[in-house]
Parts: sequence; structure tokens; C-alpha cells
Amino acid sequence: MSALRPPQAHRAHVDQIDEKGKFMTMRPAAIEMDHVESASPETHVRRVMLEVTATAEQLAEGFVTRIDHPHSVFAVGDMESEKLENVIITEMNTRMTYSDCPESVTLGMQMFENDLTQLTDSAVSVQNASGWLYRSGSTEWGPGSSSTLNGFTNLHAIMPYERSRDIVSLYDPQNVENNRFIQTYGGYNGKNLWNNIIPFPAENYYYVDKDHVVMQVVAQNWDTLGINPGEEMLHENRYVKVAAPVVDSVVAQLKNTILTQMPFTNLNTAKFKFSSKPTREWATTSDKSYKLMCELKISYLFPTVDAAR
Repeated sequence: MSALRPPQAHRAHVDQIDEKGKFMTMRPAAIEMDHVESASPETHVRRVMLEVTATAEQLAEGFVTRIDHPHSVFAVGDMESEKLENVIITEMNTRMTYSDCPESVTLGMQMFENDLTQLTDSAVSVQNASGWLYRSGSTEWGPGSSSTLNGFTNLHAIMPYERSRDIVSLYDPQNVENNRFIQTYGGYNGKNLWNNIIPFPAENYYYVDKDHVVMQVVAQNWDTLGINPGEEMLHENRYVKVAAPVVDSVVAQLKNTILTQMPFTNLNTAKFKFSSKPTREWATTSDKSYKLMCELKISYLFPTVDAAR
């Protein structure tokens, strides 16, 4: 099947979402979503304290910690833990930093489910108004500087013997909170993409809800697929009969090309890392353990399926 064009989000501009010849370039605002703007999801705020005790060797290797009982911290109401797997962080800053370590330490977070480099070049184009924190180091390709290492995004540089209650902005993605691309697709994941798609055993077709995002893709590619949803007969006044290979291909492309561009954070499993330079570069080393503390203020939202469509 040839490359497909995704449904176009209102006022969104996506350049060449064509991962290995998949979706074609999306042009801005050809579909106006009936001029309906959906309400942005509510932003939630939590303050969390990270506190570790680690030796020089542990810091040189990277001392990993996490937030205990994340569901009780980040969940809203009686929501299930699964909702914490696809969260959008809208801001992060420090409220307090403490260290009795004689060397500088970098605090990193296992922040994004998708690759940061890919996210900065994606349709969402995740940019940090506070600036990405680069630190020097060595990788398998040799010495260099990077804002990420082994899946952890550098967030905060802690100075030797730092004691501060200054508010420091770590992550400020100004283009995320009201991003139309996230509002349109952010509520989808590999599981709920199949909601309202009804299979029939031993049959080579599905019944697909007429308002499903799959039908939006089909409508954008009617000339390629030979299916015009607007002319198809509705079953039970709701479902369109669509060939199974078409639906399978569209769902796969949405997963592999669209959802991989989302700056999702899994707060259920998110880890933090305190790391420093190799011990051979420390001015003095000993078996002493050092205390490091950092209070973080995290703002986040739970993306929803766009009701405007």
C-alpha cells in the first residue's frame, strides 16, 4: 500500500512526516474541524522531593532513584495507573537544591518514552525555552557533549556544596500545552486506537466508527484507497465497513509515524539519575557518602481524544 496522508489538525503544520515513505507531507489547515476548538486538558501540578545518599563511585556510575508510589502522587481522583503511562509534562523547575558533595552533579530524568532527538525534529517540535542542559562525557563513540545519555535527559546542574532555594526553570516547552497536534492525537496510544473498531471472525473487514481517527485518515486518502467515507453506507447509523488490510495499515502507520512524535512521559516508571564525572577526575575521593536533595515542581496534563472531531 502506498504512503498515506494523516488527517490534518487545525492550524497545524507538519513538514515531511514521511518516515521511510510512510505518511505524506501534511499541509496546514485544509480541514478546519468544523471550526470547533476543543478545550485544553487541565494542567496538574505536583511538588516532589528527591533525596539520595551516594558515594563518589556511585555518582560516577550514575545513582538512579525514582518517586515511590507514583500513582498516589500523580493520579487525579480514582483514575487507573494506566493513565500515567502517556503524560505530557508542560513545565518543570526546582524549588530547592542541596548538596554536600565536593564535585558538581547532574540531575537527569528518564523523561520521554520517545527519542528526544526525534521529538525536537517532529511535528510537535519539542523545544525547551529554558535550554537543554549539555554536559561533557564519553560514549561508545568517544568524548563529546550531549543533553541525553542512556535514555536520561539532563535537567539540572548542581554545584559543589550547593544550598539554594532559588527557583530554577529546567523544562519549559512553550509549544506543547496548547499544541493542536497533541490535542488531536495525544489521547491515542497503541491500545485505544482499536477502540470502536469491530472485527468479525473469518471476515476480511472491520466495522469502524465513522468518527474514528482511522476514518479521518481514510478520508484524506480516498483517492489512493478508493474509499470515500462520505459516500459509504452506515451500519447501525454509526459504522463504516472497511477492508481489514486498510485498517491494519492505517493503525500501524498511526502508531509508527504519529505516536512516536508525541512527548509522552511514563510517570509510573520514570527514573531520576544523579551523576558526576569519573572518580579519577575528582580532586579528592574517599568512601564517604554524600547527601543530595532536590525539590521539583512538575506540571503535567493527561491528553485526551479530541472531542472536536
